[in-house]
Amino acid sequence: MDLTMKLTAHFTLNEALRSKKATELKVANTPTVAELATIHRTAIRMEIVRDVLGVPIVPSSWFRNEVVNKAVGGQPNSQHRKGEAVDFSCPDKSHNWIVQTILENADIVLFDQLILEPNWVHISFTTSHVSPRKDPRFQYLDLSKQ
Repeated sequence: MDLTMKLTAHFTLNEALRSKKATELKVANTPTVAELATIHRTAIRMEIVRDVLGVPIVPSSWFRNEVVNKAVGGQPNSQHRKGEAVDFSCPDKSHNWIVQTILENADIVLFDQLILEPNWVHISFTTSHVSPRKDPRFQYLDLSKQ
């Protein structure tokens, strides 16, 4: 698998599969063909987020295979498992600013879930062909103070 492959103009496969936990455990964070297709669709949606924000996005967690997801304590039904979710930050922008900008442009971003975490922003989409939901929930949670 070519990790330098560009998924979109601004996102590579390496960004989508990179995992500190996988590296630590010395396991491959390899997606199936179907998961790879979902990762690609999520990358297209992340381009929209990048356009709305007007600044680069730095993903910290995107796809997690079953082994990696279990190792980080992720929920079995986490959208990260399917490649539908991305945790990210933007250089020189606060997480509050990122969330506020996305919320103001929800009709363009069409997020399923947006979570303000203490150290990153989590966003997910209903992009998987196996997703039980077709329409986004537009669910927003602020977990930054927990």
